Formats: sequence, C-alpha cells, structure tokens
Amino acid sequence: MTLALLRGEVQAQVTSESQVAKLVQSDKKLVAVATLNTKRAPLMPDVPTVFELTKMAPERAKWLTFRAGIADIGRSLVMAPKTPPARAKYLEATIRAVLTDPKVIADAAKHNRPVDYAPPDDTRKVIRQIFTELKPAEKAEIQHIILKAY
Repeated sequence: MTLALLRGEVQAQVTSESQVAKLVQSDKKLVAVATLNTKRAPLMPDVPTVFELTKMAPERAKWLTFRAGIADIGRSLVMAPKTPPARAKYLEATIRAVLTDPKVIADAAKHNRPVDYAPPDDTRKVIRQIFTELKPAEKAEIQHIILKAY
C-alpha cells in the first residue's frame, strides 16, 4: 500500500504514527492530514485529529473512538491461557525491564519509535473497558466484520 501511495496509485493511506512520520519526513510530497484518534500523536503534534477537523454523527464517532481505543493498546505480548504462572511473571518482568530502560527508550526515540510501556493489568483493564461497553448488537457487528466481511 505504501508503494502505491508513493507512486500516486492511491490517494491516501491509514497507517501507524511512526510510519506516517517517516513517510512525511522522507517524501516532501506527502502530507499528514489527520490522526484517527481522540488525541494528537506525539510524533506529529501539529497534525489535528479527525475529531478536531469535523463534527461527526455520534454513531460514526463511536466507531472511530472504538478503533482509537484499540490502537492505544499498541503492540502487546499475548500468551496462551495455560502458560505457567511463573513463566508469565518472568516474561512480564523481563519485558517491563527492557521497555522501561532509559537507554532503550532513548534509542527508540532516535528512530521515531516511541516506547510507552503499559503494565499488563493496565492493558487488561483497557481491553475490558473497550469490549464491555459494547452492546450485543455492536459485538455482533464487529464479529461479522472480522469473521465474514474480511
């Protein structure tokens, strides 16, 4: 998709914040128009959110807010339900140590890869909030989109 954008074969692309920042910096013909989030992106603080640019019907805003909530989770490590507790605790501690290391954070920042570590309990809480606030019809719609439409 990015190659098609750079060649002018498509007019727009939705992608990660770090990818957009890299594309805009490397190809001066590309412009970041908006972020699909409720808050501005740290790598692009001058780029408005879609919520700042337009007044949306509540139904549309709801789905973009839902998407933003999932995007805010970022990349997460998931384990099988039967992972031994000692192994899970070891992995959690190791990942926390790496992702809170000031040297790792500084190196990642140099490459426009911000590190924003969230403890497992915080991530679980966000996931529960996102999915428990959905009405049964909304859950069914999401299942249809994920399992049948795509």
